[in-house]
Amino acid sequence: MKNQSKLLIVWVITLIMVVIPVSSLYGQDVQKSIGGELTPDITWRIEGNILYISGKGVVPTTMFGARSAWHDYRSKFHSVVIEDGITGLGQNVFTGYKNITSLTIAGSVKDLAPSSFNSCKNLSVVEVKGATPSDINASVFYRLKYKNVKLIVPAGTKATYEADPFWGKFGTIEESAQSEDMQPASTVTLTEPCIIHLKRNANFFGGGAKIKVFLNGVEQEKIGNGETIVMQTDRVKNELFLQWNKTALSIRRFEATAGGDIHIEYSNMIAYMKIIDEENETKDDTQ
Repeated sequence: MKNQSKLLIVWVITLIMVVIPVSSLYGQDVQKSIGGELTPDITWRIEGNILYISGKGVVPTTMFGARSAWHDYRSKFHSVVIEDGITGLGQNVFTGYKNITSLTIAGSVKDLAPSSFNSCKNLSVVEVKGATPSDINASVFYRLKYKNVKLIVPAGTKATYEADPFWGKFGTIEESAQSEDMQPASTVTLTEPCIIHLKRNANFFGGGAKIKVFLNGVEQEKIGNGETIVMQTDRVKNELFLQWNKTALSIRRFEATAGGDIHIEYSNMIAYMKIIDEENETKDDTQ
């Protein structure tokens, strides 16, 4: 009887261990690590309810029905943190992500491509770390109810963000309690002017109406569909802004070099300006 009792006890313990994971007996849940590689230099991971994007460079565009690497895990996170080192986001990387309620953007991010946060209707807090606003256009936060969203900016930069035609749309803009190390750079003058070539692509969007061009706050010659205008700057840091009537269309911040030539292409279809080299290929580094 004693041997039978011992066998019964062993059998019961074995059954319990099979049915109930060891981790659960200790009150812990073992979770599979969620994350992966986007490029050789960029990775993503989900910790708790936060998606982190880390590394160096631009997060690749998601186009033509393709889904982002984290799409199947979208119910597991409510916040997105773009960490220092990431310089830009491609198109559509978070289009339609209604699960996102908060977003943090590192100061290294200089460019958010069209529709990168399109239809993220439940965003309530956006925190940016850069003293200079990132380049965005009207479609980046398309369908967002700006008046219901709080924008948190580095200490001492509220006025800069309020004056931006896109970031200034947020209903509430507050400064973070802690000052950021990075402050807006002072204007540096070039020893020799840099030439800027702005080309407006011809397509069925935008018709023949000309749009206003502003370089560093000064209105330039208007540009029509299919036209190219030439300007020059004597500043290292520059801001190019396009406007139709009173509607802000696109903004591009960039650095110029003495005696250089910069070619910028504007697409009517996505209201976006990109810097191209002399061979008409997009530059990898968005200024």
